[in-house]
Amino acid sequence: MNLENVFKDLTLKQAWDGDYDLDMHGMPPEQQALLLNICEMRPKLRDVYDFLAEPDSLFCNIYREGTPVGETKCFFYPFNENDLIPEGVKEVCGPVGTQTSIWHLEDLRQHAQLVATNLIDAGLDAKLSITLALLHDVGKKYTAATNKYGGVSFHNHAFVSAFIASHWLRDEPKRVAKAIVAVIYAHMLAKDEWIPTEYRKNHEPANHRESFREELIEFLNGDVWWANQTMELIDTFSICDEGVEKFTVDIVKNIDRGKDNILLFA
Repeated sequence: MNLENVFKDLTLKQAWDGDYDLDMHGMPPEQQALLLNICEMRPKLRDVYDFLAEPDSLFCNIYREGTPVGETKCFFYPFNENDLIPEGVKEVCGPVGTQTSIWHLEDLRQHAQLVATNLIDAGLDAKLSITLALLHDVGKKYTAATNKYGGVSFHNHAFVSAFIASHWLRDEPKRVAKAIVAVIYAHMLAKDEWIPTEYRKNHEPANHRESFREELIEFLNGDVWWANQTMELIDTFSICDEGVEKFTVDIVKNIDRGKDNILLFA
């Protein structure tokens, strides 16, 4: 089983504390052990860059029924257990790190390279930019599934990424590490949920962004300034978290620049 449903209820505090009950959320013990091994790796950033394209043990366990060529390829199946892939769509098969969707023609490493360039161009420190770029989508390796359009979806990958990143960043200064984990955790919320909506029952406005900000303040020990700075970082990251719908000359140049910076600073 992939991890999209296992981590759907993960809170930011649980991502940081690592006290999420994986048994209660249905994760098999074998996969729990493999995930723990990954969390204990403490890789350097350069290692993470390679990790995005490698079929690690947990990845192979999740997709072992569809690893036909030396574990370098995998099949992705429906994201809901009872959903059927539409007629004419048998499976999606691609190299590890593939993001075959209408929003992402680039693979995971190319995406990290592009995001790193965008963040540096936005004025962020190079190391922070590269750290965010490399870590924010690591959970995509474990949440890939065929969607109803025959593409690949990665539901709740941000939560899985934050859970893993919280372990990998333990040697970093706590203020920096907690802010990075918060950005990783929230990077899809900023795209999907922080638009004012209405509660279904009473039709009153619901501000999901403000609700998260309150959660963030508590997570950051009541430090409002720190929380506001982190919210600004989340907003910046959301803008810079660009997917490639068409490879243009400029996009390719930015991907290449990102690779150069990752290899230089990671």
